[in-house]
Amino acid sequence: MPIKICLRKEKYSERKAAEHLIAMMQATLEKVQLEYKSDVIGLGTHLKQEYTVAWKKIQNDWDCGENYFSQAEQPFLINPS
Repeated sequence: MPIKICLRKEKYSERKAAEHLIAMMQATLEKVQLEYKSDVIGLGTHLKQEYTVAWKKIQNDWDCGENYFSQAEQPFLINPS
């Protein structure tokens, strides 16, 4: 029985840690998008590698011109396993 209680606490702690990490990541992304308006975290590099065709269409306006970076939404999925 004490092991089950410990596991429940561990899962609760993992969930809370994940929620805190997501909140920090979202706050950081919001700050660089709204204040700096520059892709200092490398999302464009990820887009270029994973979505080459789409990247070629937007690369010149990513963090200048239309500044798609400052308008981009980035969901964070964390698996605390």
